[in-house]
Amino acid sequence: MDIRQLRYFVGVAEAASFSRAALRMNVAQSALSLHIRRIEEDLGVDLFIREPKGVRLTSAGVKLLDHANIILRQLALAQDELKADRGMPAGTVAIGVPSGASRILVNPLLEAVHSNLPRVTIRIVEAMTGYLRDWLSMGRLHMAVTYARSDAEGAEPILAQEDLHLVTPTNFEHPAATITLDEIAKLPLLLPTGSHSPASIIGEVAHSLGVTIKIELEIDSLWSILDQVANGHGFSILAPSAFLPEWSAGRVRGLPIVQPIISRTARLTVAHKFADDAATQAVARQIAQTCSQLVQSGDWPRRLPNNDRRG
Repeated sequence: MDIRQLRYFVGVAEAASFSRAALRMNVAQSALSLHIRRIEEDLGVDLFIREPKGVRLTSAGVKLLDHANIILRQLALAQDELKADRGMPAGTVAIGVPSGASRILVNPLLEAVHSNLPRVTIRIVEAMTGYLRDWLSMGRLHMAVTYARSDAEGAEPILAQEDLHLVTPTNFEHPAATITLDEIAKLPLLLPTGSHSPASIIGEVAHSLGVTIKIELEIDSLWSILDQVANGHGFSILAPSAFLPEWSAGRVRGLPIVQPIISRTARLTVAHKFADDAATQAVARQIAQTCSQLVQSGDWPRRLPNNDRRG
């Protein structure tokens, strides 16, 4: 078993599919399958359970994945230390970004890192905040943009602040430019899942006010939620960053929530084990700078422009 085979094994494990891994790694699927089969023959164990829609790890595969990640991480650290020039960070930094924030942040961040940190490669992992926090604690991410209620304590730097909005179909009739939590309680809601999600934040606020909200369905996919709302199958509660493109295109409407105004902050959390890494520190500074520019320019808005007078 060599380093290339280990990389192929990790690629298949992360993609949960030979075909997806082959595309991501630019390797022929037949060659990828052959390498994995050789590893299994060398070790005398099955590493994957083949299923109609992909693969999943066996217990032996899970053990090998843990060791493979450690080996590849140590190899990358050794290469980075040997290649890095003084004052020029180098290496690969894995960044977790929630689905909503990624729509605002990823493109300008990639451009900034390419220009300012040419020897740093960043890997973007998009997921809900709850998953990102778990992966941070497991050491799978160097840092992550995470969400929390605005009144939550924390030492992490604040990147942006957003007010939550009710996202509605375009034919929803409402007499005001804002909406209250009591009015929302009458509507069927489609919400993202997980801790620190809008569902969690709204639930906490509603409970404290004695308001019962109607969660019709929790969906772990921002795109599915927006499609459902656009097609008139329900309502959602999201921050502007999550639905600004659909709002701009006239596919959905957005009403700021008042009585009470419910806000959340986007924060940058760095994994403790990578806190002293030069590339990680440089990328964290770049994220903070890029977010500050986005907020000041209005590209990362706290509220929808003009209180959603569009549509």
